[in-house]
Amino acid sequence: AVSLTACAGGGEGSSSPSGADSSQAGAAQTGKTLDVEATAKALLEGADFDDDLAPLSEKLLTAQYTGMDTDSLVSWKVYISGTASGDELAVFEAKDAEAAQRVKTVTEVRLAGLIEQYRDYAPDKVQKLENPLLVVEGNYVVLCVSNDNAKAQELLDAQWK
Repeated sequence: AVSLTACAGGGEGSSSPSGADSSQAGAAQTGKTLDVEATAKALLEGADFDDDLAPLSEKLLTAQYTGMDTDSLVSWKVYISGTASGDELAVFEAKDAEAAQRVKTVTEVRLAGLIEQYRDYAPDKVQKLENPLLVVEGNYVVLCVSNDNAKAQELLDAQWK
């Protein structure tokens, strides 16, 4: 629990590297777009979390999401639990659909690591981590580890444009 609390430290929790024109190409492929900031806010405020989530700084993103290539991201917002709740929220916009698949893989590795950590000290949270809402659509990857995937999905569905 100490490592999770230490990693929940401050920071803006978002980044917007250049590459907006490539995100438009991804939107053309799927016909759907997502406002990363608005989506993260809607999920953060509306999903059923056990804990108040803290924003993850850019510096800690690659420490927590090992292997994340921030150059392949257009924008992102990540919030993690400061306690042993297992709750987590991540909304990524990648430069293209191929990069989004790589983001999904990194996210799955992150989840696997959390599951292993939680098995020892918070086994009651493992099921939530094993069954998150994880959506990949075009250039976007959304992870929501909460108590109610149906509610989180409903909130996410309302954000697509």
